[in-house]
Amino acid sequence: MTELVVNTAHLQQLAAQHDTLAREIAAATRVTHGIGQDVLIRHGVSSGFSNHAVAQAQVARHAAGTALHTAVSDLADNLNTAATAYDTTDHHKAHHLNHQLH
Repeated sequence: MTELVVNTAHLQQLAAQHDTLAREIAAATRVTHGIGQDVLIRHGVSSGFSNHAVAQAQVARHAAGTALHTAVSDLADNLNTAATAYDTTDHHKAHHLNHQLH
């Protein structure tokens, strides 16, 4: 039988890194918020096509940033959940085994 070894501390470390990454993604997504409006204000209606293109790009960038943030946050949550589940199972099984032996 193959032995499964799970390093829960490593899973928790990876989760923490993903939490940090999720915060950085959220911040990067917010940085360009409203840039389409800024272009319109600074350049006026004479650059209407450019304004529209910038606004469209901002919408796409925001959607991508939001989706990436959600995926990374979910992964961090899943890593923490897995670490907790492995630790809990390990503890309960060890307790049960010790009870049987003594």
